[in-house]
Amino acid sequence: MIDILIAFITLFLIAGASAGYSTLFIRRKDFSGTLNYTICSITLGGGFIAGLTLLFSAIHYINLHFFITVVVIGIALLLRHRSKFRGEKIKKKIGLFLLVIIIFLLVNFFYTFFPPTFYDSMMYHLAIPNYYMLHGGIVPWDNNFNASLPLNGEMIFLFSLLSGTVFTPKLLSLFYGIIIIILLTQWYKESFGGRKYFLPGLLFLTIPQISFLMSSSKTDIIGILFMLMGIRSFFYFREKMMSGNFLVLSGVFWGLAIGTKYIFAFYLVGFFLSLLFLPEFKFRDKHRTVIKISLIVLLCMAPWFMKNIVTIGNPVYPYLSNYFGGSNWDSTQGENFSTIIKRGGGKTVSDYLKFPLDLLTKPYSYGITAVWGFMFLIFLPFSLFHGNRSGGRVLLLTSLFSFMLMLPFAMVPRYFLSSLLLISIPVSLGIERAVEKIRVVRLFITPVVVLIASLNLILLVNLQEKFFHGFSFLSSKYSGEHTGKKLNYLYALPYYGGVEYINEHLSDHDLVAFLGEDRTFYMNKMFLASSFNDKNIILDKLRESGSFTEFRMELELQGITHIYYSPSGLERMGRTSDIYNLDPELREKLESWLHDLTMLYRDNHYFLYKLGQF
Repeated sequence: MIDILIAFITLFLIAGASAGYSTLFIRRKDFSGTLNYTICSITLGGGFIAGLTLLFSAIHYINLHFFITVVVIGIALLLRHRSKFRGEKIKKKIGLFLLVIIIFLLVNFFYTFFPPTFYDSMMYHLAIPNYYMLHGGIVPWDNNFNASLPLNGEMIFLFSLLSGTVFTPKLLSLFYGIIIIILLTQWYKESFGGRKYFLPGLLFLTIPQISFLMSSSKTDIIGILFMLMGIRSFFYFREKMMSGNFLVLSGVFWGLAIGTKYIFAFYLVGFFLSLLFLPEFKFRDKHRTVIKISLIVLLCMAPWFMKNIVTIGNPVYPYLSNYFGGSNWDSTQGENFSTIIKRGGGKTVSDYLKFPLDLLTKPYSYGITAVWGFMFLIFLPFSLFHGNRSGGRVLLLTSLFSFMLMLPFAMVPRYFLSSLLLISIPVSLGIERAVEKIRVVRLFITPVVVLIASLNLILLVNLQEKFFHGFSFLSSKYSGEHTGKKLNYLYALPYYGGVEYINEHLSDHDLVAFLGEDRTFYMNKMFLASSFNDKNIILDKLRESGSFTEFRMELELQGITHIYYSPSGLERMGRTSDIYNLDPELREKLESWLHDLTMLYRDNHYFLYKLGQF
């Protein structure tokens, strides 16, 4: 419970510091209300803290002192300008739509009380921050291409982890998700005149995969918030008689979004294309807008490009490796990478047409978390009746163009969630118009929305339990079945038992090489680990060595003292990458040589070997 309390305190400190730093860049008087200013402040300040963390990681000064210093300065700025965050009373009636939102948030909140265990976080979103913390700052992680992707979200997670608790990243994801809902509500009410102003947020939140992401330590929600603020800032720009400050702000938020995940570049292109359909926006202004936002995005991305040039030699690694080169990437890896990542390639037209429908009607058919539910399946047609408002048209067209642009490249359901976010407002507008004009719709709309939300809630709980086992863990813990036994939630992670042993029994001078496992979060000792598509040093030396003695000496020359090995994990990775696909002779050679080492730990799936001194 102490860790959870520290996580809540950390969350409030980060939110306050974020709002404080934003006072250096934006003014309260430019916004129509305190709530709008606060939303923009926290979001912009979060991006600023990500930039600070990147900078100080580069100079190897990330520790608790850095965390405290950044928070204290940010809170001091907030207190200095505290009057800017006052003066607006928010009175909202607790209707059915708001009640549905609260129920979904409470379910998500429940699952934030469990330590992070989701696979992607263990090998990427939290593993990279943990790797940098172990080394005191940014160092090349040659055998994990994820470390060379833009990492704004991971920098925010890294900053939060400096407080000493692993719960804060999950709370941050939930917190930023709540900000998205508030932003949708305010925008819909103020700019579109919506009377059911909780409806867009409800449509978005009740997508099971969205709620799942809000309670897991992944960076998708952070990127979605940055993207939404980029579009909202553009509309501020238009509403404020072409105030240049908001155009710059739009570019900054788009830069932060793409600096979180490259996938948001598709949404930026879709957004630019949608501007062509704004007849009241002169071509000259469109031209200038595209150029200015693009230049600001490139400036925001420049630190990540520079970091990659210094650490790996390719600014956009692992992409364009054929052009920029790189000793850690060859043609075989490139082919395998494009096969796995470019999941939309080689499809037929019918496959593309079926994809959106399948996502809404066939949960899990496109991924283990791909559950979209039924809400948009039922109400999507209403988006065509949004009233032809320019704002609704831009959102609808941005969603459509982005969806179409991504289809040939990456049929990964999670990447398309932002499209649903963008059309939540046009769909809501269409529903409200139908309610005004069609009596039957007026009578049944609220019960239907609540009923479908209830079905999506069942899907959400099922999805959460599939990965986090929250209710089953608590029922087991308090049933008395395990009285007197050590019960740790993290034992649900197959690799955690061995990692716990390593953390407790190995010294800080040891170096553990992973084989057959790419999840490394919770490691407190130095390690070498490879992603599914990167070369593994153990397998490289296995293929090169002619004898066991040579094999062991080669590993020791790399400073490796231990090997943490999972046979089943190696088989799993071999099914997705030729790098890990061993023929029977090589597999027998590996098992034989590992058998000659000293085994320190074993369980059902993992072995820890000590190399020893030759």
